[in-house]
Amino acid sequence: MQTNHIYHENCLVTLDRMEDGYLPLTVTSPPYNVDLGNNKHNQDKSYDTHDDNLTHEAYMESMKEIFTKIHQKTQSGGRCIINIGDGKNGRIPTHSDYIQMMSEIGWMPMANIVWNKRNVSGRTAWGSYGSPSAPSLPPPFEYIMVFAKDSYKLPQPENKAELIDITKEENLISVLSSSIDYIYDSEQTYYTKDVPKKEVDDFVESMKQSDLLKVQNFFETMPKLSKTHHFECKKCNYTEDIVIEGLQSFFV
Repeated sequence: MQTNHIYHENCLVTLDRMEDGYLPLTVTSPPYNVDLGNNKHNQDKSYDTHDDNLTHEAYMESMKEIFTKIHQKTQSGGRCIINIGDGKNGRIPTHSDYIQMMSEIGWMPMANIVWNKRNVSGRTAWGSYGSPSAPSLPPPFEYIMVFAKDSYKLPQPENKAELIDITKEENLISVLSSSIDYIYDSEQTYYTKDVPKKEVDDFVESMKQSDLLKVQNFFETMPKLSKTHHFECKKCNYTEDIVIEGLQSFFV
């Protein structure tokens, strides 16, 4: 198996090139099964070699074969991220079927992200002209679903310092500069979107230590949501309670 190499072949063939436990991360947007072979965008006939008009049951079976193989080739603690949209303008809950399928394989659901594509072109509700008995409601969004294998936690080296390539001070500066919308003085307001990021970083870095601590205290004491997620693997009976709370849950 070569890295930095494109394999123009069936993904099952490519997966068979890998040893078990080879993959730390998979990011994929599989076929949507929306008959792209007969789609107006298929002018170059690039979909002629793939049947994108299976029954939904046959489609899900073919996807289960692929993601079962990906699970086999993924290392413990690895991730699989899937971008998919629902079928038939939302009448087929494809993303929900993916979650059930992945769980049956042994993947652990981590997160579901609604990707608002901010594209409403051609998505007006229409039926037959003059008599819309069954109007179509194409959703302007898709789903990004995150799954883990065996554990929500990433594999950790014995020396965790090996994972850290940024100091606490640098991390704080990065978080603060990204959180600032505008800065004002007695004469003018400066919007951060209008200035280079380095200038904002330099401004934050120039703040006194006492001021930085005040800002840090603001973030730590501000109102926050907290949720305890209980996970239980039906195959191995492994259980884990995960507390999702505050900024630390986003920098694990």
